[in-house]
Amino acid sequence: MALRKSFHWPSWGIKIVITLGLLGFLWGAERQALGDFLRLEPTTDIDAYKLGRMDLPPERLEADEARLELTRRVDPDNPVVPEYLAQIALIRARRAFPDTPRQRHFLEVALTHYQRALELRPNSGYVWAGKMTTLYDLLQADNLLPEPRPAAEVQALHQAILEALRRAFPLAPWEMSVLQQVVRVGQGLDHTLTPSDRALVHQAEAHLALRSH
Repeated sequence: MALRKSFHWPSWGIKIVITLGLLGFLWGAERQALGDFLRLEPTTDIDAYKLGRMDLPPERLEADEARLELTRRVDPDNPVVPEYLAQIALIRARRAFPDTPRQRHFLEVALTHYQRALELRPNSGYVWAGKMTTLYDLLQADNLLPEPRPAAEVQALHQAILEALRRAFPLAPWEMSVLQQVVRVGQGLDHTLTPSDRALVHQAEAHLALRSH
């Protein structure tokens, strides 16, 4: 009986496999580094704007958005990018007031970006707070429409806000911006909160008071 010969990878084959694996690793690292570089300027702009340290005229905001979109193409798994795209949409929503249809459009765009950010970073209190605030602002904008949402949709929206609130505070219980958003939304919905949700909001108020001193 003939013995079956065992198969051995030729040395050049092993080298090719190792080389391809190394190139893939290096490209992933380079892609992330390039993505972090590309997003630096627009994220710095938005952070400064939120702190009141600079204005963001429409053309600068558009350029920041284009830079973030380019970053997303280079590094699609970077969780910071959709979070800041959402913040750009929120800025536009606030500037659109009192044009309620345009405001709602930008809020829905922001919500889409926050959803993507949560897929990439589900344990971020900042992102959950952003989603919560966006949903709450969308609910408030709906109240200005001549034909409001059906009651079932309003209830679903309300539950989504509370779910985000319950996730945001425990994940970032001492972060100032998260606390401010939880308190604002919690106080706005106080008449509909369950006892446990109200206790959570009161705890956030206490933390905010401590952080403010």
